[in-house]
Amino acid sequence: SPLPMSGAYTVPLDLTDFGSSARTQISFKLSRMVARFDIVNNATKSKFTLEKISMGNGQKGAKFFPIETVGKNGDDLISYPERLVPAETQQEANEGGGTTDLTKGAFYTYPSPKEDKAFIVLKGKYKVNETEMKDVSYKVPFTQQAADGNATWFDIANNHRYTIAITKADAYHLDANIQVADWAD
Repeated sequence: SPLPMSGAYTVPLDLTDFGSSARTQISFKLSRMVARFDIVNNATKSKFTLEKISMGNGQKGAKFFPIETVGKNGDDLISYPERLVPAETQQEANEGGGTTDLTKGAFYTYPSPKEDKAFIVLKGKYKVNETEMKDVSYKVPFTQQAADGNATWFDIANNHRYTIAITKADAYHLDANIQVADWAD
């Protein structure tokens, strides 16, 4: 689906000069207004199969120039509707003996400052044993653990890719690492 983008040209352009009016070439950089979330999950190792994704404490929108969030206080936060993650969007899903499941572009959100304390909600099935599957729901907060055990929240920025790598799951808890990168591609 198309993503909203904003662009900027920082050098002044004089359109009143008739000498340059015949042909003017400018360049500017486009930035996406949203953040992208990719999920890496080895269902064989984690025993968790991702089915739905959503976000809690998220912003309901963003302004174009400059790109900034619409909400100004905690009352403006929303829960994003659940998005079904169909098997067609997962690359290499269960190929090669159930190796790594990579879901690119699993979810898109508007930017959210750390004060919002936003979190991703992952829903799916947890494999209790060889015959039993259990419906589970996990909240993945956007925090970074410090050496002293305290956690600090971080911003969800526009035009960034967040890769959530699921490392371990049980019936009540999910361990995951979050990698942040500029969304250059």
